[in-house]
Amino acid sequence: MDAAQKLDELRKAGAFGSSKPGTTKRQKQDPKSKGEMRSLEIFTSLPVEIFLEILSQVTPPDLVNLSQLSKKFRDLLLSLSCSSLWRAARQTIGVDKLGTNDVSDMQLITFFYDNKCQECGAANVPKADFTLRLKLCRRCREQEWIKPWNLPKGLHSKTSQCLPRTSYTAANWNKPGKSRGWVSITRAIQISDILKRLDSNDLRKDFVSSRRDYCQKVYQDSAILHSLANTSEYSTKAFRADEKTALAQRSRKRAEDIKQKCLDLGYQKHEFNRSFSTSSVVNKPELLTEQIWTNIKASVIRTLEKDRAAETIAVQQQTMRENQLQLRDAHDKLCTEAKSPETFIIFGDFVFLNNVRPFWENGPQFSSEEWEAKLSVIEGEIDNHAAARRIFAIRSILAATTGTPLQEIDDNPASYPKESFDDDFFEKLSSHLFCSLPSCCSRSEHNRRFHVAGKCEKGCRTIAFATLPALLRHHQDVHSKD
Repeated sequence: MDAAQKLDELRKAGAFGSSKPGTTKRQKQDPKSKGEMRSLEIFTSLPVEIFLEILSQVTPPDLVNLSQLSKKFRDLLLSLSCSSLWRAARQTIGVDKLGTNDVSDMQLITFFYDNKCQECGAANVPKADFTLRLKLCRRCREQEWIKPWNLPKGLHSKTSQCLPRTSYTAANWNKPGKSRGWVSITRAIQISDILKRLDSNDLRKDFVSSRRDYCQKVYQDSAILHSLANTSEYSTKAFRADEKTALAQRSRKRAEDIKQKCLDLGYQKHEFNRSFSTSSVVNKPELLTEQIWTNIKASVIRTLEKDRAAETIAVQQQTMRENQLQLRDAHDKLCTEAKSPETFIIFGDFVFLNNVRPFWENGPQFSSEEWEAKLSVIEGEIDNHAAARRIFAIRSILAATTGTPLQEIDDNPASYPKESFDDDFFEKLSSHLFCSLPSCCSRSEHNRRFHVAGKCEKGCRTIAFATLPALLRHHQDVHSKD
């Protein structure tokens, strides 16, 4: 197995973490991920030469992620044998040897590609301050940054002369200030302790002189490093953008390859776009191979067939609705001629009457002679529907007021004479009903047309709650166009 194949195995096992370098949010590990972590231990047992050859193929951000994977990997990458990897990574970003030796190659690469705060571990830190050699979030910067004249009392008097000063303020990383006026309070305390431990003035003078030279070199290095960090080629933001672009290109290439294979199977372009516009099966950043296509072919075809069947059903329903609307004028005419237009059957129920259904099931066109021949039968069916509607309302009221299941209540019309179940019966408060048509209430909540209940609300809409005649008028006013 060559180094490239080993590198692919590392990537599949998640050795390089997130696609975004420096992600710090901890996620709960499941047993599967723990097994993958154990499988990574195989690579640490490889000979050093082979392991270094594998890691020489990775990018600097991947090295940063790998160093944060586990303590074993970090110890390995901090070893002397891996120093060449970090040196090569430093040269990759265009940095030659620095004027100072207080920052290792690994620290420098981490400054560029890790977005964590060194102090608290917070994510999304925009950039490092290469003058102070720190990468902190805003909260930690506000605690660490201090003006030289505001240093705590008790520090050595020459402390401020030994500290590099940054022009980036604690609150703003976008633009440097006009002058170098901020120092690190932690470094100030360390330098002050060193100055206090020196016995003679000559030693202190030599130390201050060396620190001044160090500051000048730091300023030269930081100018180069800040410039590199701000260029689009080497900044973390640009790297992520390039990485995201590369992933998007691979996803598009995979989607085009799968689309072509679907077209070869006889499916249409619009069918593929409808079924897989946002599908993770198609839009993965993994190029399509014959093996992958063999694995996903059955799932892709199943999805296409399912959506094709759904489209066929939708077309049929649309055609059915258009045919039904051809009967709107006939319904409206019957409603106008009825004795009680306000309680007349609504159009949604009218089209499903047994003698009306054939007029739209057989096609949109029918002759007036055919309609006239069936008109008397249809009118009788409308009267039967009104009677059945009344009986169902009475049974619903009795079921709610007596506690008897609806199925056990007699549905024979002779059991409910109009003398006993007259207008006074429906005017009782316990006989009020509320509308459960789809426009007022979802079908999943109620599977019966009439229910006895108090004032019910769905969102901001109040459901109609009234007597049976008032509820039928509500159907005409609100649901006549359904």
